[in-house]
Amino acid sequence: MNKKLTTKILQYFSLLVTLGIIIFPVYWIIISSFKTKDEILTYPPKLFPDTFTLDNYVTAFREYDVLTFLRNSLIVTIATMLLTVIIAAFAAYAMCFFKFAPAKMLTNLLYIMQILPTITMMVPLMTIYRMMGIQNTYASLILTYTASITGIPIALILMTGHFTGIPKELFESAAIDGASPTKAFFKILLPLGMPGIVCTAIYVFVQAWQEFMFAVNLITTPGKYTLPIGLQSFVGMRSTDWGGMMATCTLIAVPAVLLFTLVQNYFVDNMSGAVKE
Repeated sequence: MNKKLTTKILQYFSLLVTLGIIIFPVYWIIISSFKTKDEILTYPPKLFPDTFTLDNYVTAFREYDVLTFLRNSLIVTIATMLLTVIIAAFAAYAMCFFKFAPAKMLTNLLYIMQILPTITMMVPLMTIYRMMGIQNTYASLILTYTASITGIPIALILMTGHFTGIPKELFESAAIDGASPTKAFFKILLPLGMPGIVCTAIYVFVQAWQEFMFAVNLITTPGKYTLPIGLQSFVGMRSTDWGGMMATCTLIAVPAVLLFTLVQNYFVDNMSGAVKE
């Protein structure tokens, strides 16, 4: 009994330490965004500000054009999410329910792509976009995010993993009744596969929303900066506006958190229903 109790205590302690390591940096960013500039630099640091202030948010919007960065991020992220989910849903449908020779090879290729460093795509992409005349545009980011390993490849893996749980007999029955593959996609796959599609959409949204490496290399005009690139604006030659940076970091986290909060009940309910079936 003592051994079991000790094991449980150690497990809970390990869990608390792990959660602390993960959550504390997030807490520090959020709480610092409500501190004054003097309190942010105070040593020893304070866990709670003496007075909460919104000055950092006001400064971020007035002096650093964060609203423009926010608009750019929303345009790129939403377009990437929609394009990726639409293409991946049709592709996953074909891979799961239609027999064709390269299907297994394509699946293996998708897994292999996950080990490739994304930086290896940078030079070829910049060359291609320069030839196409779309460098330094929203289109270059949207195409990159959609085609990169955090776009369609991982979306296909996620969706095929969920779609394989849908009985193939439903599609065979639909075909016998005269339903076309397109009709079966909209009438059968979409309703039953929606949890997987929602999960994939959330993942793609978060990845595109926070992406920095491609954005900082492909976008050079400040007016087209997304939020992650816009953080550079707070770093000056002689000083850094830590308050404004913390406020912007908090704003970057808000849409992803809100999105997940809004769909989590729907996602869990549908997922549990799919398991029961």
